[in-house]
Amino acid sequence: MSSLYSTARVRNKDLSSYWQDTISRTFVPCVTTLPRDFRGAVSVSEIGSISCHRVQATKHHACRSAADISTHHKDVVLLNLITSGMARVVQDGREAVLRKGDFAIHDATRPYSLFFDTAFSQLICQIPRSLLKQRLGSFERYTAVRLSSDEQVGHLTSNFLLNLSRFDNTVDPIMGERFTAQTADLVAMTLGTQLGSANVSRSTHRSALLYRAKSFIETRLRAVTTAEVAEALGCSTRYVNDLFADEGTSVGNYVLSRRLERCREDLIDPINLRRVSEVAYAWGFNSIAHFSRVFRARYGMSPTDYRELHAANGGAS
Repeated sequence: MSSLYSTARVRNKDLSSYWQDTISRTFVPCVTTLPRDFRGAVSVSEIGSISCHRVQATKHHACRSAADISTHHKDVVLLNLITSGMARVVQDGREAVLRKGDFAIHDATRPYSLFFDTAFSQLICQIPRSLLKQRLGSFERYTAVRLSSDEQVGHLTSNFLLNLSRFDNTVDPIMGERFTAQTADLVAMTLGTQLGSANVSRSTHRSALLYRAKSFIETRLRAVTTAEVAEALGCSTRYVNDLFADEGTSVGNYVLSRRLERCREDLIDPINLRRVSEVAYAWGFNSIAHFSRVFRARYGMSPTDYRELHAANGGAS
C-alpha cells in the first residue's frame, strides 16, 4: 500500500518540523517556509526505480540550497505535474509558472526553489538522474521550463504519469523496471518535442521565448498586458521583462513601439481614410493627447503633419 503523511493530526506548534521532515525524507532535504495555518498531505508509491508522490497543501515555499546538497546528495530529477492550483519552479536562471496540466523538471543535484502561491495539488515523480541523462545529456537546458499537456506528446506523458501513480507498491519488480524505462522515454520525448533539439542552449532558449512573446503581442496588440504574455509563455512577468531587457527595452515600451508603427503605417496608407483619432483608438490608444505626444516624440511631428507630409511627397515614407 502507499505511504501517507498528513498534518491533519499534528499540533500547530509541530507543523513546521513535521512537514520539513516529511518533505526531506520523501524527496530530498530542503528548507520549507510555512504560514501559521499551513495544511498538507503526501502519499508515496514506489514503482520500479520511480517514486510517485501525490501532494496536497496550502501555500508555502521550499528551497534546496548548496548546503542541503553538500550534506545529502541525491542523484534524482523531480518532475512536478500540477493537478490543481499553481506552482513556480525556479532553477538555472529560469522560472516556470505551472498551472493545471503543466509540468516541469528540476534537478536535485543543484539548488532550486519551489513557490506555491495558492492551495494546490500535484504529482511529483522522482526519477533517477542517470536515466534521463542517458537520453538527454546535460540537464541545464531543460530544468524549470514549462511543459504543456495540451501538446500531444505532453498529454500522453501526463496521463501515463497520473495512471502510474495509482499503482501501489506491489507492482512486480520486472514490470516496475519496464514502467521506469517507459517513464524516462516519455519524459525525454516530451522535453525533446516541446523544446526542440537536445542541443538548444540557454541563450537560444531565451531567444525562442522572446520570439514567442513578440508573436503573442503582435496578435493582441490592441489590448495586451505583461501578465497575459507571461501566462502564454508559462513564466513569470519578471522573467518576461528580463527577456525584453536583453534588447534594452521593456514589454510596455515594446508594445508602445509596435502600436506607433502600426498607426504610422495606417496614416500613410492611401486606402485608409480614417481620421487620426480612429487610427489611434484602433491600435489601443485611449487618449488622443497621449497618442499625439508619443507619436511626436517618436517621429518628430504630429500624426496629422506626418500624414500630410507623406501625401505631399507622393507617398514616400
